[in-house]
Amino acid sequence: TPGTAAQAQSIQMENRPDFTILHPKTRKLIYWEHLGMMDIENYAMQNLQKLLRYFECGFLPYINLVVTYDQNGTLDMSQVEQILSALDF
Repeated sequence: TPGTAAQAQSIQMENRPDFTILHPKTRKLIYWEHLGMMDIENYAMQNLQKLLRYFECGFLPYINLVVTYDQNGTLDMSQVEQILSALDF
């Protein structure tokens, strides 16, 4: 099963997600990573490794993992609203 409790604990200990959200309807945990400075090579490489670890543990985008990125140093709030809508918040 993707994102089991043991996998979630492993991810939390290793990666410390930016946000851990309890879905109000399904009561399942969703991890939200916001990747800011992706134009900085070292930061980008570290975060690619972090994302690979999520995938290895069975986390799936829009199921139990959300990833957002900065664009020109800002977060597009309409993107956040679309994500929340897609997740049925």
